[in-house]
Amino acid sequence: MGDIEREIVVDGSIERVREEVMEPKNAIAWQRNLKEFEFTTPGPPAVGSECRGVLVVAGHQIDWTAKVTDWGEGGYTIRAQGLGPSFEVAWTFEAVDAGTLVRYRQSSPAFDGMTGAFIKGKVQSGVTRDLAALRERIEGA
Repeated sequence: MGDIEREIVVDGSIERVREEVMEPKNAIAWQRNLKEFEFTTPGPPAVGSECRGVLVVAGHQIDWTAKVTDWGEGGYTIRAQGLGPSFEVAWTFEAVDAGTLVRYRQSSPAFDGMTGAFIKGKVQSGVTRDLAALRERIEGA
């Protein structure tokens, strides 16, 4: 299974960065390809919570549903299976001298093969752009 891994240091508290990434309405504001994102399970998000979203990648709309497999102060992981492509996305946050180290990892069998290489390249450039937008949103505030 192919992986995309990116990291960036943001000059902001871990709490502020976590709020931007883990709150759906905030995530939509700086992730250009993310058109919809919401938790569908009542109550605060936790392990086992379900969520859904809509992405647009290379002009194609991708509707997905996922389940939270890890949730905590240090980040979260969601795993999508069923509706839409199978994938796993993990965000982690670590306090460093310069602010917060943000790590992003996405795994998907859709990144394998010749077509997968094209898709992976599009997603990688989008993630790089989105992380820069996250940094600007926090540091420019």
